[in-house]
Amino acid sequence: MIQGLYVHIPFCRSICTYCDFPKTVASASARADYVRAIATELSASRSDLADVETVYIGGGTPSMLAPDDLEAVLLAVEAAVDVGRLKEYTIEANPGDVDRDFVRLIRAHGIDRVSLGVQSGHSRLLALMGRTHTKADVERAVATFHEQRFYNLNLDFIHSLPTETVAELEEDLDFACRLQPTHLSFYTLILEPKTILWYEKKEGRLVLPDEETEARMFETVLRVLPERGYRRYEVSNFAIGGFESRHNLLYWNAREYLGVGMAAHSQASGRRFHNAPTYAKYLAAVRSTGFGGRIEDPCDLLQEACVMGLRKASGIDRGDIWRRFQTDVVRRYPRLLQNETEGLVAIDDRSVRLTDRGLIVMNYVERSFV
Repeated sequence: MIQGLYVHIPFCRSICTYCDFPKTVASASARADYVRAIATELSASRSDLADVETVYIGGGTPSMLAPDDLEAVLLAVEAAVDVGRLKEYTIEANPGDVDRDFVRLIRAHGIDRVSLGVQSGHSRLLALMGRTHTKADVERAVATFHEQRFYNLNLDFIHSLPTETVAELEEDLDFACRLQPTHLSFYTLILEPKTILWYEKKEGRLVLPDEETEARMFETVLRVLPERGYRRYEVSNFAIGGFESRHNLLYWNAREYLGVGMAAHSQASGRRFHNAPTYAKYLAAVRSTGFGGRIEDPCDLLQEACVMGLRKASGIDRGDIWRRFQTDVVRRYPRLLQNETEGLVAIDDRSVRLTDRGLIVMNYVERSFV
C-alpha cells in the first residue's frame, strides 16, 4: 500500500557546491514543459495513490517555479490524491523565494508544512556552499510565515563544513532555535562524488574538519537541541513533540512510496525503481508511456529496513521486522551482538537501538547488515 507521494522539481537558479540531487538550470519554457509532464505522470499514477497519507514536493527548488507553474503542480496533485485525507503535505522552499503570495498560494492548496533550506547563518559558509540567500532572507522568510499564521516549519542546516568552527556551529544552533521552528534538521556534510566540493577535495584545495572536530560538532548538536526543546527522533532530525516528519518516517520505516518526476525513486510491491535520470529522457518517457521510466533497482528490503530503522532514536522494531520478513533481526545479523558488547547498540525484546557512542560511529555499525 503506497502511503507517500514524492514530487521532484529539479530546477535551481544555481548549483550548490555540496548537492548531488538530480537538478538542472532551465528556461521558463523548459520548466513549463516539465510541469506538464509531472501532471501527465500523476494522472497515469492515480490508481496507485488512493491510500496516500503524505505528499512531499522537493527538489531542486520547488519555490522557484513561477506561480502559475507551481499552481499547476498543486492542481495536478489534487487531481491524483485526496488532499483532504492527507496527514502531512510538505513543500521545500528557498528562503529568498518566500513572500506573502507564496504562503497564500500553498496554503490555499492544502500544504501545511514547509522545509526551508537554510544550511547556515554565516555568509562565509553560505558562499562556500553556493547558496544565494542571506541570514536576513531567512529571518524575513520565517517572519512572513508567522505573519500569515503558518508555523509548521522545518529548517535544514549543514555542519562540519570546510573551515567551520565549533563556535560557528553553536551560533547556528542558537540562530535556528530563536526562529522557533517546529522541526530542525542538522546534517553532517557528506562529500558526494561529482559535486563541486568533492572535486575541490580531490584536487587538494579543500580541508575538512578532522574526525575529532567533526565528532565534537555532532555531539554539540545532540546536546544543544534537546536542551532547547527539540527531541531527536532520527540521527539528524529533531522536532517539537508531535511535529516529526511523517513523510520522512515512511522512508526510515521502509514503507511504500511513489516518486514522480525526473530521477524520482519509488518503493512499492516489494520493488524498487527510479525514473529516467535526465530532463530529456524523463520527458521522452512520459510522452511514450505516461510514466517517467520506472527503471528497476536491485533491492534487499530486509537489509534496507534494518539500516534505515537503525537511524531512528527508537531503533529497529524487532516485532515489525518479524511480521514483515518472518525473521528475527538479531539472529539474521548476529554481528549486532558484538556491537552490543562494544557498547554501540542496545538490544532488548522490542528493539535494536544505537547508543550515544554508536551514533558517532554509525557507519561502522551499519556494516553488521552486509
